[in-house]
Amino acid sequence: MKMSLVGKFNIKSLANNQDKYIIPIYQRNYAWGIDEVELLISDLEEAKNKNSNYYVGGLIVYRRDKYTFEVIDGQQRLTTFKILLKIIDEELFDSLDLNFDCRKHSTEALNHLGSGIKNNSENSHIIHNYEFMKSRIDKKKVDFLNFIKEKVIIIRTEIPEDTDLNHYFEIMNNRGEQLEQHEIIKANLMEKLSNENERSAFAAIWDACSDMDVYLIKKFSYSSDNENNIRTKLFGDLCNHIPTNFDSIKDIFRKEGGGSEENTILALLKRNLGDNNKKDSNADENRGATFKSIIDFPNFLMIALKIFFNNDEISLNDKYLIKTEISLNDKYLIKTFKDCFEDGDKSKIKNFIIFLLKIRVLFDRYIIKSKEDDDWVLYALKKYKRNNKGKDYFYFGEVNSFGKAILDDIATITEEVDNNVETDKYKEEHKKIIMLLSMFHVSFRQKIYKEWLYEVLKFLSNKVNIDVNLRPDEYINFLEKLASKFFYARKKLLDCGTGTPNYIFNYLDYLLWRDLSLYYNTNNIHYPPNLNSDKIILSKEGFSFSMARNSVEHYYPRSRQDNNVENDIDNFGNLCLISHYQNSSLNAKSTEGKRAQYFSEDITCASLKQAIMLSKSTWDIETINEHGKEMKSILEKETERVNYLDKD
Repeated sequence: MKMSLVGKFNIKSLANNQDKYIIPIYQRNYAWGIDEVELLISDLEEAKNKNSNYYVGGLIVYRRDKYTFEVIDGQQRLTTFKILLKIIDEELFDSLDLNFDCRKHSTEALNHLGSGIKNNSENSHIIHNYEFMKSRIDKKKVDFLNFIKEKVIIIRTEIPEDTDLNHYFEIMNNRGEQLEQHEIIKANLMEKLSNENERSAFAAIWDACSDMDVYLIKKFSYSSDNENNIRTKLFGDLCNHIPTNFDSIKDIFRKEGGGSEENTILALLKRNLGDNNKKDSNADENRGATFKSIIDFPNFLMIALKIFFNNDEISLNDKYLIKTEISLNDKYLIKTFKDCFEDGDKSKIKNFIIFLLKIRVLFDRYIIKSKEDDDWVLYALKKYKRNNKGKDYFYFGEVNSFGKAILDDIATITEEVDNNVETDKYKEEHKKIIMLLSMFHVSFRQKIYKEWLYEVLKFLSNKVNIDVNLRPDEYINFLEKLASKFFYARKKLLDCGTGTPNYIFNYLDYLLWRDLSLYYNTNNIHYPPNLNSDKIILSKEGFSFSMARNSVEHYYPRSRQDNNVENDIDNFGNLCLISHYQNSSLNAKSTEGKRAQYFSEDITCASLKQAIMLSKSTWDIETINEHGKEMKSILEKETERVNYLDKD
């Protein structure tokens, strides 16, 4: 077989030639969402600030003829950059020849962006991502646009013309996806274990942990008719127990009939991933079993590994890894694991898989997840009994992690509870924890370098041992101290205009939400003329942290600044955090125009700080400075409060 042909292209050179790219029908349709696009753009901005090339990944192609290539892998990235070129360089957009085989709607939407084509199930991701990129990319930042064209690098690999494509696609189609880094790591670690029992146990735990969008315990078999099953053996009758020793549980996964299973990389490629994901036939078991995780498995692995080896002194942003340095960036996953386990110590591997199981149990119960966009929830699983035609059966249903059903009635299994019915104390504490966690997540939305999540999971792993049981007040105290620590590290950036970190605005909004009655009285709002005086801009109950809110706005617009406010335009008092859409639609309006639009139209106020700003009847240099001092005072008082608690 001939060698593969490999070429390095920047975006400009990839687009500006005669090559044509075809997405074949056997490939899944374009599926990237706004989260993936936002992560890509954030990565590009970070690389631009460091003035380094950004390697976007590989593009694997098969040559159909002299200038036409069939895209085998990398079509999601390639399609995304085609959309991006429409915004940053129309000429290069036209030059990059990319089409879909037998997907007419996708091809039309991609090549006629901005022409008003209606979206449907086939092209919706293309159209939605284009609209998002339009609001996200600042076309005035010419240096950034040039960086994307010149410094973003794609490695194109042309597989040999004599490749047996049928065999290649048979392997890939059986898997349904490419082999991931964590599967290679899994195979490498399993090879070092002694026998089939150990390898089976390791693989079962690893596979269960890797599905971040399903509760871990639901990945282990459970039958209402037979309490003596894997889930109960691992986690106890109430699933409120964490295993601590690998050798004590490995026989649970013993395979009937013995035999040996391949653990090579090729075996992993051939394995059908669906084999380990059979669903329980119990409808109650399956109800509410899935959610959207705030992190993917590779980056979760990096956090678990860093905590396991207790590498406190290592920079979480260090990209130049040496032997035991663990960076919270999954780009270095394979190298990091190889370095950490190069001695082949079996006990270390066993201890790590048990630790990974523990961390994942804690993640499921004590870290927020979403059921829908920005619908943050914090659920645990509780055992219930249901009677059907005179026969009792058991299942695990979702309840609030810090609700009465868990804190007081964990052993009561006869009646399912309504999560919306809680005592005031439980409801308030549970909501406060959700607000703190969602504040962190929307501030640091990338899946890599989640320093806050590392700190939280480290706290949980030290606090919770055999039984899963954490008091809400302990958790709140820790999270508020961590939040104050993160603010203190960024407080010098308060008056930096659009350079003020999003985290500071979100942290302030949390404090305003927590003690809203002290700072915000709807009876004192000055309404524009001819408007209903009982209009409420934003209530405490109506506020939540949103992924869409990530654009710093000057309330008194820069475009209208005069000599009176020139020195105060970037003052923290004149800044608030809103969505890119709101920023683009309100950017050039006067403060009076913005107030009138918010009060007269059905526009949701984006933040509590913004609500206070909108309540002012005038907005001038005096108001800006007064509001800035008030907000900074709130932040400083919280710092003093937390420091006082630390002394106790």
